[in-house]
Amino acid sequence: MLTFKEKSAVKNQILDYINKLDETNLSFKEKSNYKTQIFDLLGKLEETIELKPEESAQNKKLQDLIAGKFNNYKVYEFLNIVKEIIVEINSVEPVKEPCVKYLDTNKTIITESRNY
Repeated sequence: MLTFKEKSAVKNQILDYINKLDETNLSFKEKSNYKTQIFDLLGKLEETIELKPEESAQNKKLQDLIAGKFNNYKVYEFLNIVKEIIVEINSVEPVKEPCVKYLDTNKTIITESRNY
């Protein structure tokens, strides 16, 4: 995970390469090299972009939900945790994807069990 300072440095490098691409006297090989560098740096940034909304940084339960730490919980327990998170962050959006993952992970248990 990149720190804020490292992210800024990567973003600045990307901007430098983009500015260099705007130069008209570059050879095809130089342009190709800059584009490759840009894509590599974007890949670095993408690795650090969390598939989490900003709220997860302030909410430990949301972080755990997204990480799948509650995927082995019974349905009722899982739903109670999801409800707590929604109330705390006042948003449903961040919990949608983790809930779908929970359902995918536990679909056989859910369909076979009536105690949920």
